[in-house]
Amino acid sequence: MSLSNKLAITDVDLKDKRVLIRVDFNVPMQDGKITNPAVCMLLSALLAYPTVHILQAHRCRSTHHQVCT
Repeated sequence: MSLSNKLAITDVDLKDKRVLIRVDFNVPMQDGKITNPAVCMLLSALLAYPTVHILQAHRCRSTHHQVCT
């Protein structure tokens, strides 16, 4: 499926639905540890917030799982 055929979050009826959000950020790591935790928090705030805000506006019961790797 091409990207142009995919639905956006605003194209789906989300009212009172349960939604799973998977957020996967590539952050700088060394020896299995995040070298700059602020990067993970900043990316989370800037990139994931608009999606979470839309889901809250539609009264979704959202579950999110954040993976910083």
